[in-house]
Amino acid sequence: MIIPLERVFHERERSNTWKDYYNELRKQAIIKTVDKASKVAIANRRLNRYSDVLPYDSNRIVLKSGADSYINASYVEYARSGQRYIIAQGPMDITCHHFWRMIWQHNVSNIVMLCKVVENQKCKCAQYWPASVAKDMSFDEFTISLLTCSLSSEYNISTFKISNSKDKEGSERTINHFHYHAWPDFGIPDSPDSFLKFLCLVRQQNAVHSPPPVIHCSAGIGRSGVYAVCDIIIQLLQDLPEGEWSSISLDEILLSLRLQRVGLIQAPDQLRFTFKSILRAKQIMLDKEWPSKFLQTHASDDEFSDSDMPAPPPPLKGHAKPQVAANGDVAMNGDVTSKSELRQRKHQETATKVADIRKRMKANENSQQFWNNYWPHFMGIGALMLGTCAYLYFSRTSSLI
Repeated sequence: MIIPLERVFHERERSNTWKDYYNELRKQAIIKTVDKASKVAIANRRLNRYSDVLPYDSNRIVLKSGADSYINASYVEYARSGQRYIIAQGPMDITCHHFWRMIWQHNVSNIVMLCKVVENQKCKCAQYWPASVAKDMSFDEFTISLLTCSLSSEYNISTFKISNSKDKEGSERTINHFHYHAWPDFGIPDSPDSFLKFLCLVRQQNAVHSPPPVIHCSAGIGRSGVYAVCDIIIQLLQDLPEGEWSSISLDEILLSLRLQRVGLIQAPDQLRFTFKSILRAKQIMLDKEWPSKFLQTHASDDEFSDSDMPAPPPPLKGHAKPQVAANGDVAMNGDVTSKSELRQRKHQETATKVADIRKRMKANENSQQFWNNYWPHFMGIGALMLGTCAYLYFSRTSSLI
């Protein structure tokens, strides 16, 4: 029996068992993929960004031209929705030409990037595209030119021209590059809305039966897995009548995808965010004109709120139940607090925490500075005392002799 997504979400929220739920799905996937081999990936260790994220031999992307046929990328599909993807690791400096060869070979027209080039002072992906219209980039026979670029606080949408000096039939193609850069490393976006808007923009450019888009983050499993699962379920919500939405099983979809690429959706908080995004999408899609209205509604928003998420489950015993006033203010134990006051209170708490951290850092710095200033004196006094003790000891010994 398939449990409705809302019920799964609320039960996991109420019991705070997202980690257990994630580990259950992970264990099921490990059991089902125990016989899957990644021999080719192991033989090409230097071309893998992470040693434990390897494509299966059965559905890895095989490059047909050039000296190397290997790239850390997997062909992933879900038959019920007709969705197909090429999910890959973020290109490395030594694999950028492999990446563009894959793009050309599979006639890819849309690339979805879900990480920054550098996160937490670590390189997560090579800069495989030109950052300026005036400066092209070349990788072997491929030349990449930037045609247009639209920037926002959460994502960039660019258009590239790719030229192949060795191709005689069609030497130039146009590629759309969708770069979502608001996803923090080892975290999740603040709200599903900005992510859903980004996903909708990609879906407008990528028909179900067009060449599969390339999706990548850094490892090509965490954020890429969230994107693929959300995209598949949104497609099912769009294709199925509302009465059949309860037949959609996130567990089944995720396990199906994990049979094709290891570790898709990498952490419990990513699994929770996937549920939140899907439930938010279900609310939005009840409006038949949702794509255009949703994009228009959020076209100029700087911040997105998930206040329209489905109501949370009843609070645990002993906990007060929040109430929402007609104007959207929140009441707890009869004390009505406006959203602006809650936001101001949160800012004040954050400022207090920052001040406390700075105070502790200053105390540590003063302590270190005190030691740096006076340790030579302490060492001198210690040496003098040691010398005195030695003098007295040897003086006494010589007198006894």
